[in-house]
Amino acid sequence: MSFTAKIDADVKGFEQGVDQASKAINKLQNTVENRLTAIGTSFQNIGAKASILSAALVGIGAKAFMMAADFQDAMGATEQIFKGASGTIKDWADNLSSSYGIAKKEAIEHANIMGSMLQNIGGMSEEMAGKTAGNLVQLAGDLTAMFGGQTSDAVRALTGALKGNNSMLDNYGIAANDAMVKSKAMAMGLSDGTGELSLQARQAATLAIIMEQTASAQGQAAREADGASGSMRSLKTEVANLSTELGEVLLPVITPIISRIRDMVAGFRELSPETQKTMVAVAGVAAAFAPLMLIIGKVITLLPLLK
Repeated sequence: MSFTAKIDADVKGFEQGVDQASKAINKLQNTVENRLTAIGTSFQNIGAKASILSAALVGIGAKAFMMAADFQDAMGATEQIFKGASGTIKDWADNLSSSYGIAKKEAIEHANIMGSMLQNIGGMSEEMAGKTAGNLVQLAGDLTAMFGGQTSDAVRALTGALKGNNSMLDNYGIAANDAMVKSKAMAMGLSDGTGELSLQARQAATLAIIMEQTASAQGQAAREADGASGSMRSLKTEVANLSTELGEVLLPVITPIISRIRDMVAGFRELSPETQKTMVAVAGVAAAFAPLMLIIGKVITLLPLLK
């Protein structure tokens, strides 16, 4: 009996030991599963956040770079249009108040078009054309502040008037029909009242009418600078200027890289089809690196299910 009791006791003790060991193993397994799941989720979060951040930074950088590149092109045109007065135009754009709602890149582009017309049609000197163009760009900002709409529309109306199309001036309370233009030209000594007006006389008379009839609007952007719409207009302008300035920092860095990539692309086209296929495969692997953290996270999360 005692022998049997001893065996029973040993068996029960062994079973208890097995149960305890099994519980310990299950606990360890659960712990490992939870840890793996947590690690997998962490990898997924890191991958997702990194992908979003990378995309945002690339987008912002690309936008700034393109704005700076456009500004660089506009400045190149300014140097050709205004020659010795181009430095004055650049200084004017750099110091243009954001209350006008016109970023310096846009200001330069508008001044280039207007300056060309003032020289080619009006016969103005480079310096006078630059000064007049700057005044008209600022007037476009004032007209927008007073009558609403987009500054680009006001610029378009004033630019059209420089070549004899006064139809859009009505949107800003400016009356400049053919009879009024001819009358102003006579008053300015640009016409004797007979025959057709020259394009130069028409432009000069139209400009005089515009400046006279917009006297109450001039300075309106500055007067509204602290209001709700004025503040928002200034904010958008400051952001645009900042983007251009950041892009100017990137230009000397990215431009050589783009040049090298251009040369690489040209060289790639000269390779054999077999070599091109190999390089495309390698590029595919490199392109997959961005979402790699997401994939690793998914795999680690699924590991407990493979037990």
